[in-house]
Amino acid sequence: MKTIKSFIIVVLLFLFSINIHAQTDWLMVNRCPQRTNYLPDETVLKPPLKIETNIPQWGEYILKEKNIIYLADGGSPNSLRAYDFVNQKELWKFEVEGTAGAIDFYPAISGDKIFIAGQHSKGLYALDKMTGEQKWFVEIGNLFRRSPIVDNEGHVFIWDKKGDILCLNEDTGTIIWSTDISQGYGNPTYSDNKIFISTPGEIIVLNSKTGEEIWSQNHSPGTSGHVLIDDSGVYLCVGSSITCYVANNGTKKWSWILPDTLITLDYGEGTACLTDSVICVTLSNSSYTESSLVAISKFNGGMLWQYNSKFPLLKVPVAANGFVYACANLRPWIAGFNQMTGEKVFEDTSQNYWSTIIADHGLYALSSAGITIFKSKTSATTDNSINKDISIAAYPNPTNDEMTISYDIPQTGKTKISLFDIN
Repeated sequence: MKTIKSFIIVVLLFLFSINIHAQTDWLMVNRCPQRTNYLPDETVLKPPLKIETNIPQWGEYILKEKNIIYLADGGSPNSLRAYDFVNQKELWKFEVEGTAGAIDFYPAISGDKIFIAGQHSKGLYALDKMTGEQKWFVEIGNLFRRSPIVDNEGHVFIWDKKGDILCLNEDTGTIIWSTDISQGYGNPTYSDNKIFISTPGEIIVLNSKTGEEIWSQNHSPGTSGHVLIDDSGVYLCVGSSITCYVANNGTKKWSWILPDTLITLDYGEGTACLTDSVICVTLSNSSYTESSLVAISKFNGGMLWQYNSKFPLLKVPVAANGFVYACANLRPWIAGFNQMTGEKVFEDTSQNYWSTIIADHGLYALSSAGITIFKSKTSATTDNSINKDISIAAYPNPTNDEMTISYDIPQTGKTKISLFDIN
């Protein structure tokens, strides 16, 4: 038999310059469906930090995608605004009918839509993210402290006021399935075709395609808590404990009991961040007069460090590049810590802060000055762009004349494809 030695070389020549660092955005509560508050691909942001700018725009929660910042805000009524921070102009504003007070609802972006509700809202709205035009509305009741998670496959998951977990069609708002779990409030977490939700007494895992229960476990009494997921396990922060489970079957791997005087905080946007090595959680005493930031090993639950704050409440931490950042709630304090040692490597007390995200190599904080953007003091200002050439050697199946090659390009641009048949 003649040995087939032919193969095809595909050369992808990108006819543009790209920045060697990928752009990072923040598209939903806790950044991603796994609700980690962690950016694993961020390599530029590193303390010490400095204030690069203050944008005079205010809100309760912040999202960012490319050059647009979305601000969800309380008031009568609650509202969502889109702001182009490059051209410094408001693009649109949507007011949520019948709402008042703190919004305590974190929007989510998926595809061309952004999803919004509010305190005393009648249900969930889907808007065109560029124009603010309403695409659909589903009447599922008040969504105070019930934020949606999207799976990037055309589904929106949310816990409604009646106690049902709902799976909605992203394009139409049609309810695909609903599963009654318990009355309460909180946010679902999504990973690998599973929905994780913590009620006041259980952690429950559902099949994201059907809504059928896969497993459940009782947990320590408390509020709904915060579920975070990565490849090493499922982490539940609730009441007086942090517990790690096996994702597929609910087997408990370890549990860390909090110090006697402390409990996990009950914010609508969660209470913890999960990095490549640690889980870092904000804690408070029962009277909310003292607070701490604690880091434990995500592999065995061993405590690594504890920072005690003079402020009564710390907001949910965010993390990137080996550092964890947290701010006090409506107090003049924001700081960064080495995730392994707890060494404080950055601090600012110039204004009040209340919410943070990490995006585009910056720490974005909602503050009394507006949107305060911190960048690294040592970040390079030179052009880091490079020409990117990619070559792929592909060997077709001799019995099949067809072959499909797919690739992802870093950004929009022209691509030259060259094919060489070498015999």
